Amino acid sequence: MKKKSMELPASIEAYINAKTPLLLVFHAQWCQPCKGLTPILTDLSKQMGDGILIQKIDVDREKNISDYFGVKSMPTLFLFQQGELIWKHVGIITKSSLEQVIKTKTVKPYLLK
Repeated sequence: MKKKSMELPASIEAYINAKTPLLLVFHAQWCQPCKGLTPILTDLSKQMGDGILIQKIDVDREKNISDYFGVKSMPTLFLFQQGELIWKHVGIITKSSLEQVIKTKTVKPYLLK
């Protein structure tokens, strides 16, 4: 997934290692499926509140981060919790499917030690 010569920005690394699940979304302004995913992410963020952190990464502006994760297609979604990659998806996804993944694959932060 990552190349040893590249470094991840400290802010992204902190989010990845946090107890709160992180949904890292790689997108581009010109990507039509990415545009379709935007309202889904907005709704999900409102619905889940502090239960998830959603961080969007523009592959054209943050090429070093997309290279670090080996992103080749958009949208690409990574779900992390406490430093562990627990799910990856390439392409569009429905809100209900994404919500189900988050609910079944993550642990509420207050339940973690």
